[in-house]
Amino acid sequence: MKEHKAAFEAAFFSTAALWMSPWKDKAEYRVLESQAKASAKVLSLSFEELERTQRQDDLQQVLLQGTEELQCLARELETTHDSLLSDCFRLGMHCGNLLGAAVCGSHLPALDTVLPQYIDNIQHTKSSLPTSPPALEEIIDLPPNAISFNSLIPLVQKVAEWFATCNMSKSPHVFLSYAEEESLIAKMIANRLKSEGISCWLYERDSEPGEPHLIQTGRIIDGCKVLVAIVSEHSLKSEFVAVEIFRGYEKGKAFLPVLVGLTNAEFVSKRPKWLLALGFSTTIQWTDPQEVLDRIVSGLRRML
Repeated sequence: MKEHKAAFEAAFFSTAALWMSPWKDKAEYRVLESQAKASAKVLSLSFEELERTQRQDDLQQVLLQGTEELQCLARELETTHDSLLSDCFRLGMHCGNLLGAAVCGSHLPALDTVLPQYIDNIQHTKSSLPTSPPALEEIIDLPPNAISFNSLIPLVQKVAEWFATCNMSKSPHVFLSYAEEESLIAKMIANRLKSEGISCWLYERDSEPGEPHLIQTGRIIDGCKVLVAIVSEHSLKSEFVAVEIFRGYEKGKAFLPVLVGLTNAEFVSKRPKWLLALGFSTTIQWTDPQEVLDRIVSGLRRML
């Protein structure tokens, strides 16, 4: 989305400009500064303090004070918008530091330890996002001696464009996989989880028009923690449910199977491959709804 792209770019270009501040007459610095201001306007961020910081001559002091100011801007985004936008901003900071350290780092001691630290920062922030741009892996995999304006800027542009088009909404804790015939049970589970403060994704309630079904469910499964599978005669015949279960298996998700109208023995005999995908997770038999819902909540609290 536009805001996520702007947050990433504002932080990247302004951080890289901090590193280049001793060489303000260079064309690269003017490009970085111009791009940073343009992105900041989208988010109504003020860079006045940052500009004052950049007027100093001591690079280490500029970086120290500039980083503090950028962290303040990140916290401001978290307060006025959300933590996701703040994470995009921090990711841009770390990528900007990586570029700056590689291009200008010969002016600072211990460069060999600085570059790996910035890579670690990128990986750490990437892990906090519900999903992340493929180009980030290319940035992370760049050898230190290959990081330059020419190598990094195209990858940064790929990351920014990905942010502009990807739906970056936070993924729920739980994905509910079920056949249409069990939608009433799924809604009961979803309503109970909501009342317990456990976020979940229910197709009838949370699906977004315009995005293909398999792409949308795949994205949500990738970001969730647990897949609750309602296993019934209907779901055993559903290709969509099968795709969702194996997607969860491929992504290493935890499973909580709820058996409806089936015994465990019947489930195992009819779909042995599903049992393998579910990792021999302990199943819950749908009997008394209130008792089962209590068990589901209790199980999820241990798994999340």
